[in-house]
Amino acid sequence: MTIYVSIKPLLAFLAISPVLAATASVLQKDYDAVVQTTKGKLSAAQLAPAIEQLRLWRIADPHNKRIAYDLAALLDKSGDYQSAESYYQQIIQENAPAYAINAVAHAALKNKHFSEAEKAYQLLAEKTPADINAHVGLVYAWMGQQRIQQAFDYASQHLPSGEQHYKLNDLPMLVALAEIEEERKAWLQVASIYQQVLKLNPKFRYAQRGLVFALSRAGMAYLAKQTADQYSSEFTETEKYQLAQEKGAKTIYFGEAQIAYENKPSRFNTIDIALAENKEIEAQFGTQLGEFPSIKFDRIVALKDRGYMQEAVQLYRTLVEADVTTPHYVKFAAADAYLFLEQAETARDLYLLGLKQYGDTDLDALQDIRISLMYAYSEAGQYQEAEALADQILTSQRPVMYKNVVGLEQANPDYLLAYVNKARLKTSHDRLDSAENDLKTVRAQAPFNSDIRSAWSSLEVARDHPRAALDEFSLMSIDNPTSVDATVGRGQALLNLNEFAQAKQLLPSVQEANPENKAIHNYAERLANYGQPFYKIETTFGQGAAVNGADSLVDATIYSAPLTNVLNDHFRLLSHLVYARGETPDDITASRSRLGVGLDYRARDITLEAEVNHTLNHPNYSGVAVQVGWNLSDTWLLQAAIDTNVINLPTIALAEDITAKEARMGVAWSKNESRKAGAGFSSMRFSDSNRRNRADIWWMERWISNPVFKFDTRLSLAASTNSETDRNYFNPERDDGGNLELKAEWLMWRNYRRSFIQRGIVDVGQYWQRGFGRGETAGLRYEHQWNFESETELTYGLGRNFQPYDGAREYRSYVYLNLSGRIK
Repeated sequence: MTIYVSIKPLLAFLAISPVLAATASVLQKDYDAVVQTTKGKLSAAQLAPAIEQLRLWRIADPHNKRIAYDLAALLDKSGDYQSAESYYQQIIQENAPAYAINAVAHAALKNKHFSEAEKAYQLLAEKTPADINAHVGLVYAWMGQQRIQQAFDYASQHLPSGEQHYKLNDLPMLVALAEIEEERKAWLQVASIYQQVLKLNPKFRYAQRGLVFALSRAGMAYLAKQTADQYSSEFTETEKYQLAQEKGAKTIYFGEAQIAYENKPSRFNTIDIALAENKEIEAQFGTQLGEFPSIKFDRIVALKDRGYMQEAVQLYRTLVEADVTTPHYVKFAAADAYLFLEQAETARDLYLLGLKQYGDTDLDALQDIRISLMYAYSEAGQYQEAEALADQILTSQRPVMYKNVVGLEQANPDYLLAYVNKARLKTSHDRLDSAENDLKTVRAQAPFNSDIRSAWSSLEVARDHPRAALDEFSLMSIDNPTSVDATVGRGQALLNLNEFAQAKQLLPSVQEANPENKAIHNYAERLANYGQPFYKIETTFGQGAAVNGADSLVDATIYSAPLTNVLNDHFRLLSHLVYARGETPDDITASRSRLGVGLDYRARDITLEAEVNHTLNHPNYSGVAVQVGWNLSDTWLLQAAIDTNVINLPTIALAEDITAKEARMGVAWSKNESRKAGAGFSSMRFSDSNRRNRADIWWMERWISNPVFKFDTRLSLAASTNSETDRNYFNPERDDGGNLELKAEWLMWRNYRRSFIQRGIVDVGQYWQRGFGRGETAGLRYEHQWNFESETELTYGLGRNFQPYDGAREYRSYVYLNLSGRIK
């Protein structure tokens, strides 16, 4: 509270004291000389000689009331309020002259002795009711006691009823009224009053500054800056900077609102203006990090909003290296940028620091930040912490707003958001059954909510239901054509179904308008990968008896980029190399290599590979290979294949130059990623007139699924027959087998697209061969899988198994290495 009271009453004693001060002990001429020295002087130093002289006279003549009155007035005028107030009781009790009462009242007010000031000003108002300053002082005394309404009512009563009637004499009371409104934080009223004051006195500096700061506190940063420019000389450089910075921060605020509610590229117009303003302010007020750092704070926020994540991070690092303490909102902006740049651990730490700075007073207002922290925990591999935070966020929200209030009760959107994000987290953590149950519940309550529909569609993708996901995302796009979630989700689903051309068409518009959206960034990266050539290499090197093929096998295929300009985006060229090798019981090494070229076709429901091939180490062996898959739905898949030049044959068959042709067909059923089954039949005709027929059925079940550990079982049954039984390679007339495979998988490390997984696979079974009875089979395999950028995957492992052959148990050891990825 700044106390504005006129000093005119404090000077009144200069006119009357010469008449009243003559005493026997103080000569009139001496008193006149001292009084004369105080005229026109206001500073304590200038008034000090007169005050000292009056004190000496006061000691010499302690009963001289007039010296006490004048001394109190001079002490108050010099700013020695404590000494001035020491005369309070004497002056009040003696009903002293108005100027003396005014002096001790003002001193008490300055010393924050508001009750004493109130009493003195009430006495002064009774003595001089026409003096506005007495009434103003009383208003300030009540303000000091927080009797704001009483002060407001009294000030209003002592002002004219209309603004048009204000006069210069009303100025002190108007200033007091403005300060009352400041106490009430009615900043627009404060600004309005100061405007009236400036109409009365346009050069009144206090009102000029008060108007600017009131406009600033009212959130009218633009008008505050414009007004301050009119009174530029009345503000320090620091204040000018603060006003300019507030204006720039307000532009950023408006820019964020535009980004949130618009869907066109123009949504960045305001934030671009904010960045330009920020540069201008920095150029005007200096670029030293320790000087005016808040301009750099604002720039980090604006850069993040604009999608310039790398620049935001670089500027934040510069501040950290310079030991500049950053507020919580800057840490949050930097954390968002780090999370976008896939530096989850750094983002996590900044979110936590920012929340610690912010405190626990209003965490509901920071739900979006806490959700971002939840995902940062998840991406950093702290799955338990992420799920615990998701529970906390959900618990902190009420399901219903205005509960039991008729006409107002409604679902709480923040609760719904927390619920959906918890389900999304479960989906990303492979807790898909739980996520599905949660979303089914909330979906029944709000079937048209876009967040729920988007989360459900993402769950469908995770559950191997790309067609269902595409249908839902397509409906969302129809309902809301500007929805980024619907557009990106639809594009991702189209890409899952190999509809590359359609998926590409969706990217440009959303990417241009939303460069800061991580989902769009990931979608663009996946599209870029899909449009590149890719390869897959599968190798197995074994020693010991192989059941139906060579000891070692290399199968490598290279695919071109989609033939956009030749056929359409569904076709690729392929080159296919197969190499089979083994050793016969007589230590004869046999091998065969085949090279093929052809076309790969991938569309929504059909995949097809067709090639013509030739055996490199035998000029007369050539053939064709075709394999096709037909997805009837997300549940059913039909498969068929023909190969007229089979390379993967038993080693003895390779050594004896035997060739083979094979036809296969199969059907697969899938409820979801955790439950699948299938059956198949194949017929292979060897060049030595033998025909081998084989049939099998299988059932796969996932029993445990979480972000770190998964456990699957696969039960299979198979039977085969051979038309000829007197061949040198293993060729039973009839055999059957049953096998149970147990597979455990551990995620050891993950950083976005990079991960390391280890697996252990154990299988046990029974094998029956006509003429030799039944025997046990078993196998053990251990492998590592590494995933990298560009969809690169490396898997390697080793294994050992055994199986009866013609009644004798034989062992096989092998190692394998598989590699696939995009070629950029």
